[in-house]
Amino acid sequence: MRILKMVVGALITVLLCQHLSGCASFKKNQLNTVGVLPPLSSENEKQDLTYTFTSWVDDGHLEKEKNREQIYADEFTSVLKDSGYFSILEPGDNGDIRIQAVMLVSYSGDLVSLGTGLTFMTLGLLPSWSTVTYKATVKVTTGDGKDYEYTLEDRVTKVRWFAMIFVASARKPSEVSSNVRKNIYKNLLLKMQEDGVLN
Repeated sequence: MRILKMVVGALITVLLCQHLSGCASFKKNQLNTVGVLPPLSSENEKQDLTYTFTSWVDDGHLEKEKNREQIYADEFTSVLKDSGYFSILEPGDNGDIRIQAVMLVSYSGDLVSLGTGLTFMTLGLLPSWSTVTYKATVKVTTGDGKDYEYTLEDRVTKVRWFAMIFVASARKPSEVSSNVRKNIYKNLLLKMQEDGVLN
């Protein structure tokens, strides 16, 4: 019975530490924030688009991002679909426009794991942070064989500190990161428009 009380007490302490140690994310705004994409010109016809999408993670060594690749791919296709720019959107490599997109995710921070541990042990009094860089490298091929290459990147910094409990609900790490990735894809579409790819 005494051991059970100790285990329950430890669990309550862990949950309390997690609650008191606020966590919030902040985007670096390296790219212009794009709200609603402008509509295509009435002179432009919608084209068929096919795509391939892969993601990699670099945390000291490069490896396939298996855990989140489907999430990233779904965000990519949702931005393409919501733009209304394309008549058909499907995986493959035989559309009027063909996109090969690669998302590279890399992490950095001041001894990320150690810092997080110190934040946890001090109930959030000592802050820690880590930065995630999202870099999209995209090759676009048009029906007439022209190739266009784009590289777009932005960063998100996650801060763990007790003071973050006041902003955590508005800056949830998963939501901020998702919005940053979607904004990268919106900027891609704007650049494609500027280059006449969608004409």
